[in-house]
Amino acid sequence: MTTRDREDQGVLDVLDSALVRAIQGAFWFPLVYLPRQIQRSFPWVVKLLRICLLLAVWGVFVFGPFAFLEEVREPVVAVGILAWTLLTLVGSVVGVMRLRKSARARPGTDKPEDLTEAFV
Repeated sequence: MTTRDREDQGVLDVLDSALVRAIQGAFWFPLVYLPRQIQRSFPWVVKLLRICLLLAVWGVFVFGPFAFLEEVREPVVAVGILAWTLLTLVGSVVGVMRLRKSARARPGTDKPEDLTEAFV
């Protein structure tokens, strides 16, 4: 190899690594850096976005098939869609009730205030 070939190889390596870093930065900045900064600056925004996303997923899961009810011509399929919607709504209510019940329940373990007895 001549000196010129080595210089071209160095320039190509620099260009290659620069392009790889540019591609990584194009994904890293909007997907990692900005969310971290937003979460550090405004933690309530992240919680609000999470709640909105979860609410949207719940709505699609529960009421998604219900949107196709108008196009269905078979009564068995229509009853299945209505049953799905009813069951998921009941399941949602039961899930919320279980959460409320577990939040109100007190832990069953009674710890003594003075732990010297445990180390005797």
